[in-house]
Amino acid sequence: MRKQTEFLYLHRRFLSSYKKNTLAVFLSFALTFLLSTLLLVLLHTNHRIENIDYQTLFTPTDCSIENLTEEQLALLKQESAISHIAVCQQSEAYYRNQQLVYLHYSDNAYMTLTSTLLEGRFPENKYEVVAEKWMLLNLGIEPILGEEFTISPEPESSEERNITVKLVGILSDLPANKSYGTLELFTAPIKDTIRYNIAYLRFREVHYQPMLKQITAKLGFTAQDQEERIAYNPARENYSELFWMDVQLLSVVLFVCMVVFYGVYRIALITREKQYGILRAIGMKRKQVKKMILLELYEIYLLGTPIGIVAGLLIAWLVILLSGDADTIVYLYGEAVRFTPVVPFGHLALLIAVTALLVGLVGYATAQRTMRKPVTELLSSVQKTGRILPLFHLKETGGKLQTLTFLSCKYILRDVKTSCFVLLTICTGVVLFTGLSYQAKILQLHRADTKEMRYLNGQYAMSMLSFGSTLEGITRDDAAQIENLPGVAQIKTCSALPIRIIDDGITRDEAYYDLLNSKMHDYMGFELRGYDGTDQVYRSNLYGYNSKALQELKKYIIAGDFDAVHGPKEDEIILAILSIGKIEDNTITTGWYPEGDKVMQYQVGDRIRVKYRTDLLTSQEDYIHFTDYNAEYLYQEYRVTALVSFPYMNGCDRSNIYPMLITSDHYLKDLVPESCYQCIYIDGEPSMSKAQQTALEQKLIQVGAKSSGVSTRSLISDITRNEMLFRKQLIYICGIALITFSLVLINMVNNLRYRMQARTKEICMLRAIGLSIVMAKKIMMIENGIVGIVSILAAYLISLPILQYLYSLSELELYGHHFSFDYKAFLFIAAATLLLCAGLSRRILKEWKGKQILEGIGKVE
Repeated sequence: MRKQTEFLYLHRRFLSSYKKNTLAVFLSFALTFLLSTLLLVLLHTNHRIENIDYQTLFTPTDCSIENLTEEQLALLKQESAISHIAVCQQSEAYYRNQQLVYLHYSDNAYMTLTSTLLEGRFPENKYEVVAEKWMLLNLGIEPILGEEFTISPEPESSEERNITVKLVGILSDLPANKSYGTLELFTAPIKDTIRYNIAYLRFREVHYQPMLKQITAKLGFTAQDQEERIAYNPARENYSELFWMDVQLLSVVLFVCMVVFYGVYRIALITREKQYGILRAIGMKRKQVKKMILLELYEIYLLGTPIGIVAGLLIAWLVILLSGDADTIVYLYGEAVRFTPVVPFGHLALLIAVTALLVGLVGYATAQRTMRKPVTELLSSVQKTGRILPLFHLKETGGKLQTLTFLSCKYILRDVKTSCFVLLTICTGVVLFTGLSYQAKILQLHRADTKEMRYLNGQYAMSMLSFGSTLEGITRDDAAQIENLPGVAQIKTCSALPIRIIDDGITRDEAYYDLLNSKMHDYMGFELRGYDGTDQVYRSNLYGYNSKALQELKKYIIAGDFDAVHGPKEDEIILAILSIGKIEDNTITTGWYPEGDKVMQYQVGDRIRVKYRTDLLTSQEDYIHFTDYNAEYLYQEYRVTALVSFPYMNGCDRSNIYPMLITSDHYLKDLVPESCYQCIYIDGEPSMSKAQQTALEQKLIQVGAKSSGVSTRSLISDITRNEMLFRKQLIYICGIALITFSLVLINMVNNLRYRMQARTKEICMLRAIGLSIVMAKKIMMIENGIVGIVSILAAYLISLPILQYLYSLSELELYGHHFSFDYKAFLFIAAATLLLCAGLSRRILKEWKGKQILEGIGKVE
């Protein structure tokens, strides 16, 4: 028994005696888990970050229940399955300095769903409020605790109907409010009222739907109540989507890594078959040798796994640090949430177990195949060779190059398995590099095409949620004051005039407009098209851009042209038209795409007739419902001078689904001298400090507070976060490419080294009969060159459909980018692969140069 135990511990001598092979296997394990851990952590962290960003807009709850009585609410608060509950009542609309502000009656939990209390305390009655600092400044109120101010139920209400409230607390910025420019005050709920409550619930379990049904049954809900009174949060994290992303990602990684591992491990076993034969000859059983092989393999696995995981965690942390996530703080349920790495321990444990099983199967199968060989074959290290194809017969009259090529092809086909593994390794590396490079190209193109489409087109924004008249917004005098503020580098302005476009029968997507107008009628009570007693029309706006905005707009021209400095002529117009992206499940998706079918088929040179009310009273009910039959209208006709795929400036009027008509601001000013600006983007000087940026924001808020319905906010943090996400995606791709290249390099080095060592005796015999070192080098160089070229050709054939698939998943076609194979990246990696083959060949061949001929001939591999 002791002797058998000593046999089993011989594997540790192999570990130390074959250091290079041990290191190669170790690195294949370590890099496999480094890559897998890095990808898992970054994938889960990125998924969590995106979900948190989403939750800041939609709350971090699971669902909400409407129309709850106090008794039902009390029952909900007793449920142990609910971890968080926030309650609000119906809000009321008030005005302050002609600004619309919503007063929310809610408990403390609702006030801090996506915020926290920075100063003061929570309100205790309806005459105490808390609010965000930027919002108070927009209302012209100093954010000082104890400040009292009045709000009115109507813009010009009598003083008797006004209420006076006291500021008792300051909330941190609510991301949703700041994104949309919504102004809100929060006060305590009213107990003695007939108002119903809305409860926002967060459950302890991920799969909460069965528990929700049980709870609502206790509340006396019918099936119809459950359908009508329960709303599910769209921002809830989609764990099933994340699971399938994990499965797809790790399947690819494990495939690549197992190919590399098997190639490395196979060679490690082959190089020590002689020692296994000796052990068999002195009495070791096959079973014992197999155990020894598996022990050796698993000791390396147990050493490489934790080192790879720790290295992956460190690199993931570094990536998150470099991307800027670690410095970002948001608030959920009143608590600060930092974007720290998310480590999926369960997934890692499953990965370790699955990889251990695969490694064991590979080790056992390889050991089983090795132990089937006779002892004499193991001792002599005689390898079965592949059959040489007749194509490579050597002719007596052949030249030197033909001879060397024949010998190279002979060696390639003699050990077909090793040659195939080298080919598979190189092919995998080239395909992955080309695919990752193309994915990075997709990200860059998509980023360039969509950078402005979140309307983050300035460091500061002054805009309106909606408007009904060109007289609403920021006055031209205030805009001039903004442009002259210290620290302002430039401003881009947009003024809009509501118009009606004469329906001349232009070709359009009728199904799309029927659907959207039906939704408008259901939710708003009116459509955006109709007969106004004189003409069949549809509603839109005539927008006037200043020269800075027109210069930005030129980037989105898809047909025609215009003068960005002076703007279109008086009888010319620019059209921004939505395009249809895709139709899925009978749902039409539209967007600002350069390509794709337009919802209206206008062309450059077409004529458009419009009309607008001369009294500019376009916010009244009769105008909205096309019943202002006695109103006076002025008609204009324009020629389409250019089509653009994106309007650049925020149109403010979110119900505008028809083409936007764009002209120059000076033309609109001549048309309506008293028109206001509904959207302004402001850029500060590049050298401004954070303190100066904050000071400029406060000055802009003071100016914007003069105008009704205008909210002013800084977009600097949003722009930074948007860039951070793009930068992080590129870091992911570069990290994957680097680690994959390292795995491929390890396999190539081991396979090429083995191929050289396996023919040392034969090469030395050829040297004994006159083969020079130079010719030996050429044989190796030609052999590896042939393998490299064949691998590159195979990689090209495989990469082509993969890149086409990646292209089909992206939206590049809709942005005018046609598919083209990434020859630049492919040729780069192809050249690098051939140079790598040549470089490794020259380095390995140094051992032949100094090797004694007799020693090489007598060496038994």
